[in-house]
Amino acid sequence: MDLSSRRGLFVRGAMLLLLCTGGHAQIPKKNSRPLPPFVEMMPGAKQVTESYFSNNLRVGGMVLLFVEEPPAAIITFYRESMQRNGLTPGKETVTPKGVTVLKGSSADGKRELVLEVNPSKTSRIAIQLNYLTNK
Repeated sequence: MDLSSRRGLFVRGAMLLLLCTGGHAQIPKKNSRPLPPFVEMMPGAKQVTESYFSNNLRVGGMVLLFVEEPPAAIITFYRESMQRNGLTPGKETVTPKGVTVLKGSSADGKRELVLEVNPSKTSRIAIQLNYLTNK
């Protein structure tokens, strides 16, 4: 069995696990780090996973969450959060796959937060927060 076949089996197995548990399985957190002060967690959000990176130019990461709020409420919360935390939110855009994207940046260009709200047929919405701080 080649690597791509095993990867596909792993992905299908993980999806099956989530479906069988009602999507409430949580991936264990390893080396969890605090989020930067300009990245707020929406009340009631349940964190699924996170990742971080750091290099000579930037520090950043991604957090994947589930939220049981309508997409408009999620966007309103994060637009206000960006403003509270010194970021200027731009206009929402929608990708061809229906993902709503809202990007906020600081005036000096050193901090950035991107919200992605994924389409859902249920009340449970997957959102992704991508953040970046230039050194």
